[in-house]
Amino acid sequence: KILKVFKKEGNMQIIGGRVEDGLIRTQTKAEIKRMKESIGSGFVLQLQRGKNAVTEVPKGEECGIQVESKIAISEGDLLEIYSEETQKGTL
Repeated sequence: KILKVFKKEGNMQIIGGRVEDGLIRTQTKAEIKRMKESIGSGFVLQLQRGKNAVTEVPKGEECGIQVESKIAISEGDLLEIYSEETQKGTL
């Protein structure tokens, strides 16, 4: 859940949030939801806890998030984080 928007510059945004469920990792995709409706997507570039850069943040913790997105993220929005994996199949 987004608690505060700190900076927006082009497609880059720095936001503050709290992990409501699961965990958030860097280099993952995010679906941006407002009022339960999907309004766009983004990419998590960097996470920060306190003054330290981290690669993941667990449930219940607050963090700073650098997101690349064409959509302007607002306080109260939700980011649903996901990653896509490809598997090579054999027949």
